[in-house]
Amino acid sequence: MRSLAREDRPIGLLMTTPRVGEGSLEIVQVTHERRIRSFAIITTTPNELCAELHNRMPAVLKPDAWRAWLGEQPATVRDLKAVLAPYPSAEMICWPVSTRVGNVKNNDPSLIEPILLQ
Repeated sequence: MRSLAREDRPIGLLMTTPRVGEGSLEIVQVTHERRIRSFAIITTTPNELCAELHNRMPAVLKPDAWRAWLGEQPATVRDLKAVLAPYPSAEMICWPVSTRVGNVKNNDPSLIEPILLQ
């Protein structure tokens, strides 16, 4: 596939092995009736594929790191920082998708279908 670097166009990315993105969910009780939910995506240095597109990428956990990240088993700060390594480029597939992706009014499965670049 040709490089999508420096093109102003959305892309689709697929990870070919089971993993989960790292993030943080927080629910804050503001009043008895009102809660605020927030979510943050943790980013890391991009792998070779994503570096062509951006200067960072979402951190992605391998299944063997899930329990430590979620606090279900002991882990040091050093251990947790180590799981923030970039996802391997060899385990990702990238393709161009329609610019319809950039409009929040669009929400259908065709948004992730590959398109041909002219």
